[in-house]
Amino acid sequence: MASRMTSLPMLSGLDRSRWMAVVDWLAVGVAVSLPWSTSVTAVLVALWILAVLPTLEMSAVRRELTNPAAFLPVLLWVLAAIGMLWADVSWLARFSGLGGFNRLLVIPLLLAQFRRSDRGFLVLVGFLISHGLLRVIRVP
Repeated sequence: MASRMTSLPMLSGLDRSRWMAVVDWLAVGVAVSLPWSTSVTAVLVALWILAVLPTLEMSAVRRELTNPAAFLPVLLWVLAAIGMLWADVSWLARFSGLGGFNRLLVIPLLLAQFRRSDRGFLVLVGFLISHGLLRVIRVP
């Protein structure tokens, strides 16, 4: 019986199902923190990316890129990067201008993760509960 290969061999000594649960719960944490704090969200996104990358199979990511939901955000990022080439500012300003588009590159990773996970619904529920709580607490 052949085991599934990961893109990085870091998980060889770890229990894959436990690691996948950590990755899924980090994604839930990101969704819950979104309405509340941009800095906490940024930290959780960075942790999620570091945790998910060793678990992804390159074939799954390539397969996701054939899906318009994943391909179009990457295409938009590429177009933004090309558009920065003829900007009339310094290279540092060009790269910082691309910063808002970098978030789009996470979409294929999210799709690849939640195609193989049963916890995708928890991300949506966590976000909705968190957002609803924020609306109740911060009534105008």
